Amino acid sequence: MDLSHETEGPPVPFRDNSLFAPNPPVSNDSSEEVVTPDDKPELLQELAHLALNVDYPVKPGQTVSVAQPPGGPPRPYTNTQFVPRTSSTSTHISTTSPSPAFYSARSSPWAGHMPGSSRESPVFYSARSSPAFARITPILPMPSEYLHAVKARGLLLPSNEEVNWSGRGQHVEYERGEEVPLQVISRIGMSLKAVVDKVRCRRILLTRKTMTCSRRLSLHQAFSEVEHLQKLEHAHVIQLVGSYLQGKKFSVLLYPVADYDLGAFLDEVLLATSKSTLSNENSVIALWNSFGCLVQALGYLHSKHTKHLDIKPGNILIKKHQDYENGHRFYIADFGISRSFRATDHSQTDTLILGTPKYYAPEVWNGESHGRAADYFSLGCVFMEMFTVLCGIDLEEFLDFRTQGLEEMVAYRNNLEKVIKWGRQLNRQALEIILANPQQINHRNIWLLEMIKDMLAEDPQKRRPFFSLFASELDLEIGCRWCCATREVYREES
Repeated sequence: MDLSHETEGPPVPFRDNSLFAPNPPVSNDSSEEVVTPDDKPELLQELAHLALNVDYPVKPGQTVSVAQPPGGPPRPYTNTQFVPRTSSTSTHISTTSPSPAFYSARSSPWAGHMPGSSRESPVFYSARSSPAFARITPILPMPSEYLHAVKARGLLLPSNEEVNWSGRGQHVEYERGEEVPLQVISRIGMSLKAVVDKVRCRRILLTRKTMTCSRRLSLHQAFSEVEHLQKLEHAHVIQLVGSYLQGKKFSVLLYPVADYDLGAFLDEVLLATSKSTLSNENSVIALWNSFGCLVQALGYLHSKHTKHLDIKPGNILIKKHQDYENGHRFYIADFGISRSFRATDHSQTDTLILGTPKYYAPEVWNGESHGRAADYFSLGCVFMEMFTVLCGIDLEEFLDFRTQGLEEMVAYRNNLEKVIKWGRQLNRQALEIILANPQQINHRNIWLLEMIKDMLAEDPQKRRPFFSLFASELDLEIGCRWCCATREVYREES
């Protein structure tokens, strides 16, 4: 697609590089603009004199013998026009660096001494295109630490697969002060570790997450999110566009730019459900039908041997668009502390993680070995908050119920009995809402109401079978209906 065209076209399939500039075409034509001396008689005479291989100036009227092409006899030469310069003239031509002077085939110092050459050739060569210069091996720049890191992690894709947002590849290093082809639109947010901006690459809006590499955050650590996202491609997982390093600033480009995180979205939904739990607003119906989307997305991550380890409302993003079912699509995002695992190690790890304690599984908080089941627990906590809002209840009421005003009880793991009791109270009301609107609300959510308590089991070994059963039912019967079956596309936005 020609991005200079101002009319909006149809969506382009994900990773279609037509939305981004292709690599600059490499020309095989080594010729340069040639300056010919034919209109400067004095210069032409001087160059012709040099072409005769005379190593010293020939005085006017003097006759000397000069070399001919290989196999030819010497012939006399009389200088009748050329008057040498007062300074000494050298015929030495350096072949180690390009000369700014231009020579014709007739005037080149190598004329008559190279195979296939001809003094009568009309072709003109520049210093760079001269056959003598072609024998020189160019000196290539040494790869940087950044490019070494990109290659070592297997992030360099074939040119027909990578997202070439920069015109120089998917992962790029820029010099300090060099212009990056991005237009900053607005600041989205910031944390202790990163600054997040909305940027435009031509007419595609992207999220740019920028971190400063230092002793506390090495380039290796900054690459963590890039490594995970590079291998993920799912309708409900935020997509990697590329990355770049400029000085100490490391930036990751992501698509799409979300309109909400789940926490803010729940506030908007509550405005509708607090008036009527049977509201047919798009935001309400979209939230009801997002459970299956998030189950599928998490199952996909685990199938790619990736644990998220920080599932929470702030890491679930929502994008509004008329092409999405019910006008919204949900994405799992922020893989900064994710871990990869081999299929043979059962996904267990003893590494201490730095996520959000409120949604930690008990085994994570206790520093015990933890695996995919820790993600099930965190998602169960999020689901409980979603059902609360869909039933028209403010999350502050839920917080008061399970904490009794005690701050140490804010974390779900610290009072699981009350969390499960709250879920049972929601069951009847949620069931009535689902049955009252079977055309728009997925009836499989009835199963999920019962399974949330199993996702929140204190023993991680009791979580997996129930979650896996629900995921398999979704996959076999409904998936997440329309959206999980479609691939993400880049859309041009104003």
